[in-house]
Amino acid sequence: MRGVEPFRPEQAAFELHVSHWSGALPMLEVSPNWTYGGRWQGLFGRLVYQGTPVFGFRTPSSTRNDAYARYVYIDTLDSAYGAGWRHDAGKVLHQGNGAFCYSFVPQPTPRHYPVREVRGPGNGKRHRVTVMGPGVTPVVQWEGDGLGAYEPGRDEEFNRLFDQLVGPDDAVCRNER
Repeated sequence: MRGVEPFRPEQAAFELHVSHWSGALPMLEVSPNWTYGGRWQGLFGRLVYQGTPVFGFRTPSSTRNDAYARYVYIDTLDSAYGAGWRHDAGKVLHQGNGAFCYSFVPQPTPRHYPVREVRGPGNGKRHRVTVMGPGVTPVVQWEGDGLGAYEPGRDEEFNRLFDQLVGPDDAVCRNER
């Protein structure tokens, strides 16, 4: 996370996902956004399958697990983390609405990382969001451009979409609208 290069062999391993799926795919709806009054850039969105939000049974933590939880993984291209695609974060989809939000702000690396420092913001030229679909549906992905300088009119458009996808009652994401 935070653009840190892999520091364990398993972190550099490749994954292969095979799916013999036919039928409707889950829909990953993502939008860029200016957050915290236009000071920062971020992403928000949700995962739905057949019109129903996808999420686990509870929000996982260091003391409780949820094997059914779904995480979106956020990558950034050519950012403060360096050239090429770099992994920035993983966010759990919220109960009830299947939504997530994320702001590219300076953040410390996790405690168990070999580099303990504040890194970022990691917003780049492009962003990529990846999530494993529900059940045995395929992995789905979204990719889009970074925002650039703050534009109040465009920010209002993003805020209206935010209200549709995330909703104004999502306490976790409220400040990131």
